[in-house]
Amino acid sequence: MKALRDQLGGGDRRSKGTADAIAAEALDDPPLVAALVAALDDPHELVRLRAADALEKASAERAEILAPHASTLLGRPADLAQHDVRWHIAQMIPRLPLDKPQLARAVAVLRTTLVSESRVARTMALDALVRLADRKRSLRPAARRAISAVRSRGSPAEQARARILSKGRGWIDASRTPAARRER
Repeated sequence: MKALRDQLGGGDRRSKGTADAIAAEALDDPPLVAALVAALDDPHELVRLRAADALEKASAERAEILAPHASTLLGRPADLAQHDVRWHIAQMIPRLPLDKPQLARAVAVLRTTLVSESRVARTMALDALVRLADRKRSLRPAARRAISAVRSRGSPAEQARARILSKGRGWIDASRTPAARRER
């Protein structure tokens, strides 16, 4: 773990450091994935950030690497003040295989992140909520409300993401249809 910690913690905060290389390694190394998840609790902010970045990048290629760690990842962001880690976790949430209690926890995490101070974290949480709602119809009313709130009060970047997320998803703007009213 010390060597991984050194790899994650070196360099300038504005650089990616070795996160890309570590993400590539993690694709076929379950113990490394577990070590990256554990590094989310590291006392050093840069280590936490780069661990989250590496996990997000690796899971974008192979989502199944996160499956053994779903409960752990969902337990992380509730009290997490580090916004850049929160947004990486938000990006990973739709990739997780979630049972019913985990889904409820994921939605709670995303709702908390939707009111974060960080615009990027809020945008990633909105994206994640919509992606979950694509899979789980019961989440569509909450996703529609989140999109509506962003359209009226979000930053320009958040509003742009809401427009992008709405395209091709008739269920978002179909709130006047009888089917959408039944989902409420």
